[in-house]
Amino acid sequence: MAHSFPESEDILSNIFKRLPVKSLRQCMPINKLWYYLIQTPDFITLHFNYQNGSPEDKYLLFRVPSSRDFYSLRYDDEQCQEYYKIEVPDVFLSSWKFYGISHASPLHFTSDGTVDLAFGYLAKTNNDFKVVKILIYRIQDVNRVSMGWSTSVDVYSLSSNSWETFRCNFADLSSPFTLYINNSVFVNGSAIWLGKKINEGNIVLIRFNIENEDVRSKVS
Repeated sequence: MAHSFPESEDILSNIFKRLPVKSLRQCMPINKLWYYLIQTPDFITLHFNYQNGSPEDKYLLFRVPSSRDFYSLRYDDEQCQEYYKIEVPDVFLSSWKFYGISHASPLHFTSDGTVDLAFGYLAKTNNDFKVVKILIYRIQDVNRVSMGWSTSVDVYSLSSNSWETFRCNFADLSSPFTLYINNSVFVNGSAIWLGKKINEGNIVLIRFNIENEDVRSKVS
């Protein structure tokens, strides 16, 4: 199931409320929607209440690029004296747990397309780690003549060690678009990507909700 969704501002507010003021100021010049949203009284109140509410566990997710990707979760505490000096670790401790992800993913990268990953944890439903893999690719016939573009999403479950595939058809994305690589976020059971249309340059927001298997898009 794929369609446009009107609640993109709610999703952005849910993401932005978690950011410190300094980061919000850096986000404002990027997009007009972000600029006006962050300045609204409703968001200012939402951000203030969230930042000053009851503390919750926060973690930093590090990705170490190499021949194989490694991820590390570190406890996020701004009161730590060395907080702003944290670097990506280059030494892996023996106490760390490593999980190998099955390579039997149905999605295969093509030279004429874009692929990206999102990493998340579902605590409320099944206490499971998920990897969401999105692929945007050109469809070609046997003579390599373009027949349009398509989007597929794969979801990997650590508990079952298996992949599940979802095919997406976005009615409002008739022209090809590309993603901003390594900029995905995972919020409330949804993997979210930002991208842009190749020809027009419009900003594209893609959201895949793992719990209800719902894919939505928004063009701004």
